[in-house]
Amino acid sequence: MKPPLVMQALSRPKVIWGLLSMLLSRGQPTCLQVEGLKLEQALGLGNGTWAALSGTAYEAELSEALSLLEPGDNFVDLGANIGAYSLRVAQKLGPGSRIVAVEPNPYLVRALKRNLILNQFDFVDVIEAAVGEQAGECDLQWRKSLLNAGSVAHSPRGGGTHTARVARVNMDEELERLGVGKIRLIKMDIEGSEPQAVHGLRKTLLRDRPVILFENSHPETRSLLMSLGYSVGKLRRGKLTATNRGQNLWAIDL
Repeated sequence: MKPPLVMQALSRPKVIWGLLSMLLSRGQPTCLQVEGLKLEQALGLGNGTWAALSGTAYEAELSEALSLLEPGDNFVDLGANIGAYSLRVAQKLGPGSRIVAVEPNPYLVRALKRNLILNQFDFVDVIEAAVGEQAGECDLQWRKSLLNAGSVAHSPRGGGTHTARVARVNMDEELERLGVGKIRLIKMDIEGSEPQAVHGLRKTLLRDRPVILFENSHPETRSLLMSLGYSVGKLRRGKLTATNRGQNLWAIDL
């Protein structure tokens, strides 16, 4: 039996060194280099720190996502956090591709932008906003803690320790505004707001038929994607197995 992914991550010397560096820095940002990427990390960045430090050892879906993409493909990262996906996709695809990273949490956006600058990924577009069916504004609440800095929701299940009024965008409109071409892959990890994001991406989904990786936190997400002709399940080595269980699921136009 394979060990849990967190334990796999902890078995990697670079991850251990990264955690030690953060502890020794007493929570102040420290620059690390992991798998060819420069990362500015600090205690309090939570799950994004784990994913960015340990890469594919922490989240198997990241490895699967990278295998689907080739230089020239375009990628949309909804809930970009500090860039665990966007940085590694940018590293693989290079400046011939368009990458759009969307994150509403101002604390995480600052870390995301710093990481992009450190790696000279100036071809990544960052949108500091929540996503929804209609553009406007919303109240965003989140918990900034060691374990879960990226837990955000438009209508949180329980009180958050930080609240901010943030912009909300319709992604069909944003992608048209940015002049982004055909989308190959969309990642959605937006704490239960996936159904609203799907509504706001309807035009893009019907036109481009991108592969979608989404957090399985709301049953409506699956039904919406299936109503648009997608098959939903677990993806492993390019093969989709139909299921409605699991923290993260894939939607593919078969």
